[in-house]
Amino acid sequence: MKLQTMAKRNFWTGILAIVLVFGMTAIACDNGTTNGNGGNGRTDPALNGTWDGTGYFARETLILNNGNFEVLLDGTPIMRGTFSTSGSTITFVKSHIHSSFLAIEWGITVATGFHTRAEIRTAMIADGMTPAEADEYLAEMFTVHFDTFNVTGNTLTLNGDTYTRRP
Repeated sequence: MKLQTMAKRNFWTGILAIVLVFGMTAIACDNGTTNGNGGNGRTDPALNGTWDGTGYFARETLILNNGNFEVLLDGTPIMRGTFSTSGSTITFVKSHIHSSFLAIEWGITVATGFHTRAEIRTAMIADGMTPAEADEYLAEMFTVHFDTFNVTGNTLTLNGDTYTRRP
């Protein structure tokens, strides 16, 4: 039973990594300007807003606001955190993952809402993972992402994908 559970978690860890990569790469853009707001660094004000696009798995919504981000897939909250920019590079640091994603992808039941790494670790261990196993999965879930970006008007283009800013 534990091997089946671990195999399922390995599968969903792979899915999570892919979703996170597509979700994170979807929020990249640059118009060459920066300011001193949010994200533990500088952010490009052209990023502020809500962006809609169709990613690899689902309709992605990216909410960017002065160095803070949130990612939704098909309207379901997935993650949030902070971002900063330097030139055409954007750095995303995840701080929370939503209970809806944890339940669907991991079978972990926690109170509704966003949860920190420490809260998720506690839930994983309570669900039967060893602390070392939980730490390994969490390292992947909370990986810092670096991407390049481009914004033209209300269009965000990244790796051939196009996102449109909501009015």
